[in-house]
Amino acid sequence: MPTYYEILDIEESATTEKIKENFRLLSHIYHPDKIQSDDPRIKQKGKEKFQEIYEAYKVLSDTEKRRQYDEQLMELRDKQTTVSTGYSSVSGRGVPKLEISKTSFNFSNIRAGASASDSFTVSNVGGGTLSGTITTNKKWLKVSQSSIDTVRHKQDVSFYIDTSGLPFGLKDTAAIEIQSNGGVERIPVNLSVEAPEADLDRFRSGLTIGSLILGGLFGFLIFKLSFLQGMNANVAGIAGIAALIGSVIVSGKLAAKESVGFIFGFGCGTLIIGFIILAILEKYFPHALSTVAWSLVYGSLANISSASIRNAFWRGNKAVPISIGTGVNAH
Repeated sequence: MPTYYEILDIEESATTEKIKENFRLLSHIYHPDKIQSDDPRIKQKGKEKFQEIYEAYKVLSDTEKRRQYDEQLMELRDKQTTVSTGYSSVSGRGVPKLEISKTSFNFSNIRAGASASDSFTVSNVGGGTLSGTITTNKKWLKVSQSSIDTVRHKQDVSFYIDTSGLPFGLKDTAAIEIQSNGGVERIPVNLSVEAPEADLDRFRSGLTIGSLILGGLFGFLIFKLSFLQGMNANVAGIAGIAALIGSVIVSGKLAAKESVGFIFGFGCGTLIIGFIILAILEKYFPHALSTVAWSLVYGSLANISSASIRNAFWRGNKAVPISIGTGVNAH
């Protein structure tokens, strides 16, 4: 008795699109309305053939029904198995044949310390029972199972990559190796870890925004305390401006030391923009001088020191650049 795959004239690994394509083609040939004959026997055979085609299509076009059918098909083939020893298996329907759904994977610019995952399908498109091992050749690549499930005719195998401990900018290739009694397959997995500049930019943005908020809260608190104690509340704002000027001086020294003109430019720009904002807001919001000044102090200092803070966090990993801001790598 032909299988549903044979009825639709497709491989057992056929995609849903291929199933639909063949169904439309065969329906055009065997649909009762398409049979140009007055012979009732020919019409009856055409009707029966179309019913077979439609039944096969209903099962194989439904993911869950197809999975159940594949399992039943595998059990039927297993009953026909006559000899099975080690990695050799001979059956009345032939030997097992390994087939995989994907031939390679690419993971680009993965965050350092992060993980990513994907999966592929292992199928037995032959007879008998497919058995074997699934291994990897790199520590950062791990699979969800170390062997093929002999009970299932088709199975999804998950894997994941872990970049913990890997250096910034790494480009590497590993492989998932499948050795079975139905053949051997090797799936390359290409990995590239993000450059240190990308990690630093993300960290700098988050640190600066958080520091701006924290500085604003600190300035507002100083203003309130000064006001409650009967002091001139502008003292808090003046102190904030003095601290802001000090942060520009510090950034200038860092710029001279590290030859990074951007740092000094950022500090001066912050000071100028800060004065403009304060002049506008102070007229309507008495606490603006203190709040905005201290917010800018915190934000500017966080921005210019973000590289040092980030490097200190990663210092435990010898492969991670220690001086990202200056382009000097420590190994």
